[in-house]
Amino acid sequence: MYQLTELETPFAQFLSQHEITQQRMANMCGVSRETVRRLCKEDREPSVRSARRIIITLQDMDYKVDFDTFWDL
Repeated sequence: MYQLTELETPFAQFLSQHEITQQRMANMCGVSRETVRRLCKEDREPSVRSARRIIITLQDMDYKVDFDTFWDL
């Protein structure tokens, strides 16, 4: 996919390891690609609504993740 850098967030590392593009993640969860991009490049927390959509989508894909996998909500 692409090289991980030490500046990438745990969320970005997860997407890369599982070969999920930012665009695909955005489309699947119903959030903007810009939201996904920011969560991958910046150490910031998503809104509760966006985080919930992302986690539910990943859990529906049978990944064992929760909010604290990526963020301190």
